[in-house]
Amino acid sequence: MRAIKIDPAIRRISEIELIRNPNRMLDEICLLIGCSHLKLIQLDRGIVLAAEADGRQKPMRGAFTFIGNHDLVIHGTGIVLGGEGRRLRALREGKASFDMITEWLTPVDNLKSHTNYTACRCGFDEPRGLHEKATGECPERNQ
Repeated sequence: MRAIKIDPAIRRISEIELIRNPNRMLDEICLLIGCSHLKLIQLDRGIVLAAEADGRQKPMRGAFTFIGNHDLVIHGTGIVLGGEGRRLRALREGKASFDMITEWLTPVDNLKSHTNYTACRCGFDEPRGLHEKATGECPERNQ
């Protein structure tokens, strides 16, 4: 199954071919990302991103977002597939599309997050949502 691997540690986007059907087993994607638990994020109609979702504290070696969607910051490797929800399929879009929309970010030191895929870029050390629950707002949204 055709997919896109986005690796912010080396700032590389590459087309990959998954050997195993991810609708049956996600272990191949976990191996490519380097995690034990995945979070599937619906990016757009027919496009799903698999990213690390476990709470392990890992040194952040790189992060990325997509132009026009700066609320979503992915720390670590992401695998982009086609699909809706939990039903995955080969990705129709090619590498060139993701070359145009991927924005590399500098990792935040000492990020205290149990969900590496939703860190806020407003300067807080917590992921977006944790400080919003505590304060009722995010300073980044007020700018």
